[in-house]
Amino acid sequence: MKIIQCFLHSLSLTALLFCFGCSESADRALDEADLHFAGFYADYLVQSGVDESSSERVADLDFDRLDSLLGDHELSINQFNQLTRRYQDDPLLWKKVLHQVRRNLEQMSSGEAR
Repeated sequence: MKIIQCFLHSLSLTALLFCFGCSESADRALDEADLHFAGFYADYLVQSGVDESSSERVADLDFDRLDSLLGDHELSINQFNQLTRRYQDDPLLWKKVLHQVRRNLEQMSSGEAR
């Protein structure tokens, strides 16, 4: 449970930190790792119930499910941690990743393949 809380805390912290600091990536396109992260994050939101408009409690995903989800998107926990640090240091890049997450969610809701 502690691992999951740490994981969720890391996701939340990353989301908040995109608002701060300067970035050198204004014109930089998302690389493959960023696209994998965006795919993971979109699937995480769907599977945890965050994307639903209901007021029901968000589902806690267990470590095995999170590990499987990371694997589905070709990410290790170390890569995940490196990427979250990169996004903390580069808020504009994080913003681009979030835009990709939004596109992924829109594609999922319309039934399009990613």
